[in-house]
Amino acid sequence: MKLGKFLVLALGLLFAAAACVSTKAAGPAKAGSDEWRIQGLEENFLNFKESQRSQESKAAGLERRVDERLKVMDERLALIQERLEAVESRPQAPEVVRTPAETSAETPAQTPAEPAEMGRVVAQSGEEKPWAKVPGPAAGSGPDALYQEGLRLARADQPQAARKALTEFLSSQPKSALVPNALYWIGETFYSEKNFTEAVLAFKEVTRRFPKHEKSAAALLKIGMSHLKAGDRDNAAFYLRALVDEFPASEPAGLARNLLKDLPG
Repeated sequence: MKLGKFLVLALGLLFAAAACVSTKAAGPAKAGSDEWRIQGLEENFLNFKESQRSQESKAAGLERRVDERLKVMDERLALIQERLEAVESRPQAPEVVRTPAETSAETPAQTPAEPAEMGRVVAQSGEEKPWAKVPGPAAGSGPDALYQEGLRLARADQPQAARKALTEFLSSQPKSALVPNALYWIGETFYSEKNFTEAVLAFKEVTRRFPKHEKSAAALLKIGMSHLKAGDRDNAAFYLRALVDEFPASEPAGLARNLLKDLPG
């Protein structure tokens, strides 16, 4: 009986020793496995961060290129607008309607010139010519004076004062041929203040009311540029493509094509 108990006790001690050895052998292996997994996670995280930095660097570079292009576009568009404004706002000489009787009385009969007379310089008399001193319109007067003042203020970087003058012009001269121009320059005043939401709304008013006017081409370009400035590249691309489709031969369309090179789609 005592021998049986001794054998049971001995077997128990052997099993305990074997379990202990097994645990000690598995401990280092498990620790090594955990360490390997942690190292793998760290490497994956570092690779992710590196990829993220690379993407951010590319995005920053693209943003810089877009900003540089926008600056160039602003300068080119300003030159285009100055040229157009010089033509559109030039005062027109009033048309004089004359009766047939007045025309015949003022036009002497034409006689063929003698060969000897041709090319001879006729001396000017000292007689006073009051008709040569008819004054033109005074500066700052006339129905378009408010528009000219608004345009001057916009170019002088005084957007709020410019907007006030242009809005008053639209109220006082709603049928003027310069209404599309005034609406466009109101958009420019918001754009110069970096208020791109209001700028887009103002430029859209040009395209809505005067879809075929040449100012609509410039307005579509500035809508696209406003969206770009606000970080909305998809809408920017949409309106720039609309400009190229609607006014393919216009100067603003040429500028839009350059911007589209860096945009999606």
